[in-house]
Amino acid sequence: MNCKYLENNIMDYLEGEVSEEERTKIENHLIGCEKCRMLVKELSSVWNYVVSPAKSELSPYFWTKLQRKILEYERPKVWSIFENPIKYLKPVAYGVLFAVGIFFGYELGDSYVSEEMSGYLEEFDENIYLEIFDEIPEGSIGDAYINFYKEL
Repeated sequence: MNCKYLENNIMDYLEGEVSEEERTKIENHLIGCEKCRMLVKELSSVWNYVVSPAKSELSPYFWTKLQRKILEYERPKVWSIFENPIKYLKPVAYGVLFAVGIFFGYELGDSYVSEEMSGYLEEFDENIYLEIFDEIPEGSIGDAYINFYKEL
């Protein structure tokens, strides 16, 4: 018997699922091997705890304390919005302010271009911006771009 065999079959030994012959071999090995003896001792204490854990007794006041705690626990109310409306109204107010700001910004921008200005803007023709390109040599890239733009 060697240590490797014992390590592979130690759980069977602890559970009592090895034959009488194997049990004798393992016990003879344990007499001569300190390392395996310590391993069996450690695992058997863990195994004994797993198989039969220590029983704990509850305090006689456990159930009364538990019931009191349950009764003390206050359930969250469904309509809690009415208890603390500021908590819920702040985000709504910020959203409304944002929408009002967008609306007034649009209206101010729209009113800035009044009818007087729109008539003034119509006086400018697109060609006024193209006058700076009059001196572009024919056949250049700039000339091709200008001709393409005029065709549109």
